[in-house]
Amino acid sequence: MSDAQEILLEELAVAMAEGQRVLLVEPSFELLSRMAITQLSELAVVSGDADPDAPVGETPHGAVLRIRPDWKERPRSKDLIVDPQGVAPADEVLRILKKKG
Repeated sequence: MSDAQEILLEELAVAMAEGQRVLLVEPSFELLSRMAITQLSELAVVSGDADPDAPVGETPHGAVLRIRPDWKERPRSKDLIVDPQGVAPADEVLRILKKKG
């Protein structure tokens, strides 16, 4: 992905995320940082580097923040899934993404 595409994806994701329950998949530090300061309802992150025993935290705006190494999110629990590298298994995305309209 080119730098311009990464910037566009990040801007679009942040614009769509406000007030939503968001799942980030293997995000860059920059994207994670931007999402953490956005007014979200909830932020979950799937990262291979995550500590499986890490406690739940919160963002500066008080949204629930979970960083985990697995896909153990509740079914139909997220409004937006951001996967910049396209590594999320399609069946997990379908299971986790809320059905709207």
